[in-house]
Amino acid sequence: MKTAIPLVLCLLLMPIPIAGQSSLLIDDSAAESIVVSHAEIFSSNSRMMLAGPNDITLWQQNQQNSEKNETKNMAQHATGTFEVKLTPQDDKLGGGSIGRMTINKQWQGEVAGTSEGQMLTGGDVKTGSAGYVAMEKFTGTVKGRKGTFLLQHSAIMIEGKGDLTIIVVPNSGTEELKGLAGKLTIKIENGKHFYDLEYSIP
Repeated sequence: MKTAIPLVLCLLLMPIPIAGQSSLLIDDSAAESIVVSHAEIFSSNSRMMLAGPNDITLWQQNQQNSEKNETKNMAQHATGTFEVKLTPQDDKLGGGSIGRMTINKQWQGEVAGTSEGQMLTGGDVKTGSAGYVAMEKFTGTVKGRKGTFLLQHSAIMIEGKGDLTIIVVPNSGTEELKGLAGKLTIKIENGKHFYDLEYSIP
C-alpha cells in the first residue's frame, strides 16, 4: 500500500528533496521510497522555490541591497547649539496654575535654522513639581538637507528631578527632510544649550 504525503511534510523529512516524480509516496510495507515531485512550494500567498545557481545569485544581491538600506537608515547624529526665547502669554488659564508661552529658537551647528512654537506649562516650580508640553516647527537644514519638521516636547519634574522627551513628529518632514524620524536631547552647561539630534532618514 502506498500513501500520498503532503509536500511540506516531505521537506521536513528530507533536507535535500529529489525532483522529477509526480508525487511523494511511502511504501507502508518496506518504507522503501520517498520521492519529491515538484521544485515549488505554495503556501497561502507566498511562494518558495528550491534554489538553483541563479536563485542563489539573486538572493545574494537582495541581501546586499537590504544591508545597504539598513546602513542607510541607521541612526545618525547632528549636534550643535541653540538660543531660545520664551515669551509668556497672559491667558490667565487655570487660575494661574497653567501658563502658555511662545517659543523662538535660533539653531547653529549641523542643524541650522529657526523654529517657532507654543508651550503649555502646569504646576508650580517652587514646589519642585511641574510639567510642560510643546510643539515647534523647525525650518532650515540638517547636515545640508533642506526642509521643515515638527518637534513634540513632553516633560515632567517631580521633586526637582526632571524627565524630558523630544521627538520628531512622524511624517512631518518636508522637502529633503521627508521621512525624517528621531529624537532630540538637550544639555545645558553654563547657561548654554547644546543639542544632539539622533535621527534616520531614507
